[in-house]
Amino acid sequence: LILAKADSGVLKLSYKEQNAKLLLEDFAQDAAALCEDKGLSFSIDNGYEGLIHCDPIWLRHLLFNLLSNAMRFSSPRGRIELISKKEDDVWALVMRDEGPGVAEDKLGRIFERFYNDEKAEGSGLGLPLCRSIAQLHNGTLEIVNREDHMGAAAVLRLPLSFDA
Repeated sequence: LILAKADSGVLKLSYKEQNAKLLLEDFAQDAAALCEDKGLSFSIDNGYEGLIHCDPIWLRHLLFNLLSNAMRFSSPRGRIELISKKEDDVWALVMRDEGPGVAEDKLGRIFERFYNDEKAEGSGLGLPLCRSIAQLHNGTLEIVNREDHMGAAAVLRLPLSFDA
């Protein structure tokens, strides 16, 4: 229902000016505890200290969904990293895991509703919802395989300002 509302433009977000660094520090505390419970480590490179215009509740929901996926696919005792940086007029967030990555032929399908890799658990609605939340922020979300290490990365790009 939430995904249908987001896709149809009925889901209303409450946009506010937020300090990006503080928003991520708050998320990182919870993320580190969740990862520790699963035997994983979590680190953050919080490189952007400016303001963003977002709905903090829905953005946090998006980040926890990405974290949940990263935890699910990470290798035992693996590491999940969140990188925050400014790229021109965009706030870029990259969540990287050390799992097996995504088969090239499946990268194009993972944002389809109800798509579920045979190794995955869940409904197949998490990533489509995340992408919809990103789009409601005039942003983008993509999943790519890491080039520096085994694993995948979720790359979220949000404009630093936009008319909601």
